[in-house]
Formats: sequence, C-alpha cells, structure tokens
Amino acid sequence: LTAVAFIIAPYSLSTGFKPSDLSTIVYDILQAAVTVIWCVSMVILFVDVIIIRYKYHETFTRRRLAPDWVFYLCSALGLLASGFGVWVIFTGPWTPLLSNGLWVTWIGGISVVSLIIGAVLFFVGQATIKGDVTDEEIINQATG
Repeated sequence: LTAVAFIIAPYSLSTGFKPSDLSTIVYDILQAAVTVIWCVSMVILFVDVIIIRYKYHETFTRRRLAPDWVFYLCSALGLLASGFGVWVIFTGPWTPLLSNGLWVTWIGGISVVSLIIGAVLFFVGQATIKGDVTDEEIINQATG
C-alpha cells in the first residue's frame, strides 16, 4: 500500500502535479487525517474519565486517588487541547500545494470514513460477543 501511495500512483496518475509533489500531498494528507483521528480518540478517553468517575463514584471515593476536581480539570483541559489540535489541522494546511478547501475536504473525508469504519467494527464486535461469558472467562481465553 505504501509503494502504491508514494511511488506507483504519483508516477502513473495524471493529476497535474509533479510526482514528488503528489507524494508530498498524499503524505501530508494521511498524516493530518491520522492526527485528527488521534485527537478524536483522545476526546473519547477524556470523556470516559468523567463517565467512569460518575459510574463508579463509590469506588473512586474509597481509593481517593485524587480529588474529583483534578479529574474534571484534566478532562476539560484535555478536551480543549484535543479540540484545538483538530481546529489547527483543519485551518492550517501543511502544504502550499493544496487549497484550503481541498485540504479540508480530504482531511475531513478520510477522518469521517475512518471513524465510521471504526464504529462499524465496534458494533460488529459487540454483536458477536456471547452474552453469557464473564470478563474473567474472556481474559483467561485471551491469555491462554
């Protein structure tokens, strides 16, 4: 796939770009899309902290790892930082070879398609899980 994206396609497609420029564009777009996906996954982790602290409040109160406000502050800062990261990627193209509109279209398209594929795979996995199996049995099965 790498050879196709960076060597074969740039030299065999007639896109109006030099092959080296097309390789650079493909690289920058893929890296930016992966960064957007990573930032979105970080948002999910920060939201999970709030949900888990709420759902298992008694357990966290007994363990008292840190005051509640520390977790909420860290979650809020993480959400803001991840959101800022996504905003910067969409508003500042990494290459002058593409217009801002094309940049946003490619990054947004790849990111949305990737997140949809991830969600579909999650739901397929959830649908195939046996309901009568405990977590301990799954761990034992996975670890041999």
